[in-house]
Amino acid sequence: MAVYYAEEDFQGIDYVTKISLKIALLFGIFFTILFVVFPQSILFIFSVTDPLQIPIILNAVRIFSLCFLGYSISLLYIFYAPSVEYYKLANIIAILEDLILPIIFAYLFGYFWSVDGIWISFSITEVGTVLFIYIFKICL
Repeated sequence: MAVYYAEEDFQGIDYVTKISLKIALLFGIFFTILFVVFPQSILFIFSVTDPLQIPIILNAVRIFSLCFLGYSISLLYIFYAPSVEYYKLANIIAILEDLILPIIFAYLFGYFWSVDGIWISFSITEVGTVLFIYIFKICL
């Protein structure tokens, strides 16, 4: 995208952005469905065999997997923004997604729902980040 931007080919930027967004959405949906339906695949990957830990991990994987769709969109925009010289937007997204929102939501939801609340906070963080990106794009 940076090459298209340097050449002022804004149609090329739009085309690459739309294709990239479709790919990010497809992969986000795929991995969300994969880990919601088959969370035991994580148990296999990490060789978890403790019968006391299995239900906790399966629950955590199902809840956490809901954030993949939002994460794919956020990650796309973290790379898109600097390529079109929106450096501040990339920094704001990274700070919101990786520092501010997770801490706030993990504290709040952890207080109300214990460990499940912490896992839920990751999905809510992604929703908040995507909402910020959406609002930014509308105001731009």
